[in-house]
Amino acid sequence: MRNRLILLVMGTAICVSLPTSDFAKAAPVKELEDYTVTGSRIRIKPTDLGDRQRNLAITNFSRCLVGQATPRVNYYLRNSDALASKENPQKFFPMGECLGEAMGDADQSQARFSMLGLRGWLAEAAYLKANKKYVVFAPDAPPASPRQYFSIDGNLRLAKRIGEFSDCIVARDPAGADAILRTSRGSAAEFEAAKPFLATLSACIDGKSEVSFNSETLRAYVADGLWQRYEAGKPSTFKGGN
Repeated sequence: MRNRLILLVMGTAICVSLPTSDFAKAAPVKELEDYTVTGSRIRIKPTDLGDRQRNLAITNFSRCLVGQATPRVNYYLRNSDALASKENPQKFFPMGECLGEAMGDADQSQARFSMLGLRGWLAEAAYLKANKKYVVFAPDAPPASPRQYFSIDGNLRLAKRIGEFSDCIVARDPAGADAILRTSRGSAAEFEAAKPFLATLSACIDGKSEVSFNSETLRAYVADGLWQRYEAGKPSTFKGGN
């Protein structure tokens, strides 16, 4: 079996303005409205995965990475932002092995995703592994550890805005954020869990025009905020290096 992994890390791949769907809508963030999400996808050649298979592949891929290298995943999340990272994830993680596990018996597999997509998948899997059930924390309690940013120039402002947005939605409704991640990707349960979260999204967004959120983008923000609040401040057993 041959597995081919292509990682695209693009400044234009990060945003909340996706034209998808009736999933959820809220008022926008001015700083983000001019960016377009390239999106994340795992596909199999010569036959494309259906939505259900794709979502399962993403879940299996991220769980594999966290299962094999949890300390590295947490180190990576501490040392990256939505647009840049200290480490090259393609060299830092056993991606080929986990991609092969996620794709099953495919003759050739290809993964393509944005930095925000990868961070969201890893943050979700790491948070859920460490928190088997929702843990209540004090209202308005700050995240356990300050965020680090590695983007520069024009991307730094956007990366900070994304981090602040993720922290805001989780600080306002941590239970609702947790409930979203405990549903399956693309499921009816996910849709229902997101409905009451719309008010939280609106409260954390500045601006006047309308922006759409699809399920994958929302999960990325929620996962990032939950991992930052619950896991970022815990002692680390991995100090860096390859």
